[in-house]
Amino acid sequence: MPAPPRVRAVSGTSAAGGDLGLTRSTAPEWRMFGVDPAGARAQTQRAFEEVPRLWTGGAEQPLIPGPLQRPHPPLWQAASSPASFEEAGRRGVGVLGTTLWEPLTRVARLVELYREAVAACEEPVGAFVNDQIAFFTFVHCAETDEEALRSGAAAAAAWHTARALTFFQGETVPEDELFEALMAQDSLIVGSPDTCRKKLRAYADAGIDRLMCFQQVGAIPHERVLESMRRVGELIPEFA
Repeated sequence: MPAPPRVRAVSGTSAAGGDLGLTRSTAPEWRMFGVDPAGARAQTQRAFEEVPRLWTGGAEQPLIPGPLQRPHPPLWQAASSPASFEEAGRRGVGVLGTTLWEPLTRVARLVELYREAVAACEEPVGAFVNDQIAFFTFVHCAETDEEALRSGAAAAAAWHTARALTFFQGETVPEDELFEALMAQDSLIVGSPDTCRKKLRAYADAGIDRLMCFQQVGAIPHERVLESMRRVGELIPEFA
């Protein structure tokens, strides 16, 4: 059987389309659905192979109606370890990572591993290679760094991340100390537009194609979340 055509996706979304991300998941989900951990990797591979066949009519039972995008929506794989970044590249799918409290030096290494693997992919699981990297991180943009502090962004980020909770466990940490710890993390984008711009640029320089901004978290008031979204939206054109 000839290998699928090797076409690289330029963009995976449109006003009428979308993307699909899959992952092998973790032990709690395996237990919930009665999945044997030893077979989880093989099941994930089969899903990556079968879903595009359903979309393109290559399966015994076609999917009706089919997707609007042709030949099919871009595929992504959620990943957190170097091995899974390489695995996504070998499959020819985009990779979805996370950088909550992770140094950008590690992100750069993960990007390098993925790019090397995807460049060598000759037989993607789908009809084309989706050579894209997306990362997920905590984002809060306010008028000034001080306003970001008052918005509760530092406490929200610490509340959401297990590493920060473990570090500060059992202590009553002043908000300004939490904020100093937060600002020292290049991977968390919090502060004024100028501060956020510098941190966004670090992601772009690391080779990230898409940044998934996690903004509604903890006790940050809803109106502050909306303001942050608007401010980040004003920065986006600079990174087009």
